[in-house]
Amino acid sequence: MTRAKNSLLGCLVAAALFAAPGEARASVPGSTLYAWGSQIWVKFVGYSAAYTNDLYYFSSWGASPQYLFTNKTTALGQQFLVTNTALANQELIFGTYVREAKRWYYSGDPSRNQDGVLHASMWSTGSSDYSTGVGFEDLWAGGDKDYNDLKLEVMNANTTVTPEPVSMVLLGSGLLGLG
Repeated sequence: MTRAKNSLLGCLVAAALFAAPGEARASVPGSTLYAWGSQIWVKFVGYSAAYTNDLYYFSSWGASPQYLFTNKTTALGQQFLVTNTALANQELIFGTYVREAKRWYYSGDPSRNQDGVLHASMWSTGSSDYSTGVGFEDLWAGGDKDYNDLKLEVMNANTTVTPEPVSMVLLGSGLLGLG
């Protein structure tokens, strides 16, 4: 019976590790976005905001922020290449500058925001290209928490770290020891 439990545990862990990045997942508010490809592309997919929001990409190694687009002047579907490309498993940090309020809000850890509140929600789009959606809330203290004030989709990114091949081999050999 113990062997059956260990085999089941091994199967569950393996299934979680090998799940395809494009598989549908529930919304993961507050999750961190990670690169899993060498070129990161961003596509503007809409907004529902009274305020004007500018989107920027901030490299996690301190390069100058890259302006990407503005919610009220960008055509739906327009695509932008992130020029400060990231390494696999490196955090991708996006920020929106709300012009009228003169405030910045960032993706990832809510402590980055002056109000200490989550301002970016992420979800799987179900697409194989632009697989992760990101929506920003542009009001202080989270406002109405609809996360639709600036919406984008990201290519070659996911809300979880993709294990590297060496780690997969080590984990696999450890799972063999369970059986």
